[in-house]
Amino acid sequence: MDMSEEVLKLVRTVGDLPREDQSRILRIVDLLSQAPASVQMRTQRMLRDLLDAEPESKLECVAGVDEVIEYLEHAVLDGQDPAAAWARFDHLFARSTTQ
Repeated sequence: MDMSEEVLKLVRTVGDLPREDQSRILRIVDLLSQAPASVQMRTQRMLRDLLDAEPESKLECVAGVDEVIEYLEHAVLDGQDPAAAWARFDHLFARSTTQ
């Protein structure tokens, strides 16, 4: 399976999940895209540890994922200049002018 097929399969799988789960996954992906390599590696270890623990319920699994997100938020967002962090969202707030 080539990379594009793998990505398509992943997108379809995520698309079938409940919206809350999709949001968690997107949050992790967004934060990882901004994280330095050391944070990315630690996050991978945290996720592996969560899977190795074989959570017995969805609630237990969600709690573990939320811990990962919290770690990423602190590691990525706390280390940024606030202006730089908000600059990523400038396009969302851009206004069109009418004449």
